[in-house]
Amino acid sequence: MYASTFGLDYWKAALDYWRDPDQKSWILVNPAALGDTWCTCALAGAFRKTYGGPLTLVIGEHQRAVADMYAHQFDRIITWEPERLGRFCIRLMGAGHFDMDEPIIAHPAWHGTGNQIFRMMIRLRYPEKGGLNFLDQWRMMLRLPWDAPIERPRVPDAWREEALHYAKALNMPLGESVIIFPDNNTNPPLPASVWEKLARAYSDLGLTVYTNLAGNRQGQRREPLIGTRPITINLQNAIPLVELAGRYATMANGMQGLLQGSGIKAKHTYLIHDAPKGRIWGNLGYEVDDMMMQSSHCTGVIAPPYFEYLVNEQTMTVQLAAEIARDNPDLIAKFFISPDEVVRQRPEANA
Repeated sequence: MYASTFGLDYWKAALDYWRDPDQKSWILVNPAALGDTWCTCALAGAFRKTYGGPLTLVIGEHQRAVADMYAHQFDRIITWEPERLGRFCIRLMGAGHFDMDEPIIAHPAWHGTGNQIFRMMIRLRYPEKGGLNFLDQWRMMLRLPWDAPIERPRVPDAWREEALHYAKALNMPLGESVIIFPDNNTNPPLPASVWEKLARAYSDLGLTVYTNLAGNRQGQRREPLIGTRPITINLQNAIPLVELAGRYATMANGMQGLLQGSGIKAKHTYLIHDAPKGRIWGNLGYEVDDMMMQSSHCTGVIAPPYFEYLVNEQTMTVQLAAEIARDNPDLIAKFFISPDEVVRQRPEANA
């Protein structure tokens, strides 16, 4: 139990707010970003299979649509104002047990010592030693088997109908369009010049290009990228609109995780920001590894092949943008080295 009286007060309040008054239940809490909430929801079915129910989910009110796509897995869904939920959960770190009727905060920053992300570094820098991908961290926190499957979100028919109506209102060429998601939170976004070169390359191929205006934590994007049309993607229309467009381009963010995790029927161009070295991530005080924080190999959501490219403002030339738009497989970022490849590359293996 939390040692301080201050933390204990928050713990007691959490029990009052989130416990089911009629029956004992498991309580999963996620106070963080979209991708993190999706991980919790995608593994909720595996959690129920392992531990049973009832199951309560506590998330930020702005992410309610994610929970609605997994509503069949939850007996209760509680939404809070996101900033309040985050402040509240900070006081609960280290409190309680893994048991029914006790809030389980399913996020690496609140779990254990808060540095579970380091296990991903082991996976990438020392592949022969194993290590965890992003979804493995959720399996660990939820005490699930390592092979616990993720579940794809269920998009209600009404959402698909609304998305089709919106696409028609925009005169979107179905199957011949690209939606660009240029804004990020955790990872630094690429500058507009990079996206605009890629947008121009898509246009040269005869595709109609849209910029998502949803923005990020700092607010909505005021204008689309130069040479593109505006579109507003939200959690309800994201999957059906991207499928109607036929193609999308993103960086590493929660929307990308949700779309990939849905098994989306659309082509995906994925840019990794080759950011300046020495960048410190968050409040944890350690240097960012671009592979760890952005590569699809780290998510555990999909397996290759996919189109993943390492770029920055200096390397993204008009020529490179044209090759990326054409899905040149020779340019795909080759970050991951399998254990077998590591063995073959050791000097003693070739002696």
